[in-house]
Amino acid sequence: MIQIRIDLAQTEIPTLLIIRDADGAEISNQVGGNACLHLTTCGQMLPLQSIETEGDPLEGYYESLPPSPENLANRILLVDRWLKFHHLDGIFEPDTGDFELAEAWVPVRICKELHDSWLPLLGSFLGTSAVITYENSD
Repeated sequence: MIQIRIDLAQTEIPTLLIIRDADGAEISNQVGGNACLHLTTCGQMLPLQSIETEGDPLEGYYESLPPSPENLANRILLVDRWLKFHHLDGIFEPDTGDFELAEAWVPVRICKELHDSWLPLLGSFLGTSAVITYENSD
C-alpha cells in the first residue's frame, strides 16, 4: 500500500478532499491544533479551493471521546456547523458513520444531488464518504 503523509503548510494546495477508498493510498495530515494528531484514511486526493481558517468553528478542536450515540450526534452537529460556516453545506453533509473529527480533519459525505458547477469534479462520487483536510493551525 502507498502511504502519503501530507504537510499542507508546505504545499501549494491549501485544502484537500480525500475520497475514501479502501484500495487507495493511505493519506495522513497533521490535525487537531496543538494536539498535533496525525489522522489517516485511505483514498484518493482532490484539491479544493482554499477555505478561510479565520474563525474556523473547529480551530483547536480534537476529540478523544469513545464512540457513542451522544458523541456521534455532537460530532454531526459540529460538522454541520463547520460546513455552513464555509458555505459547503449542500455540497457535503456530515458523515454519520463512526469517524474521527479534529481541526483540519472533517469527515463528510458528498451530497447525492449537487449544483451543476460541482458535477465535473464530484459527479462520479455522489453519496461517497470523504474527508476535507486543510492546514492545521499549529
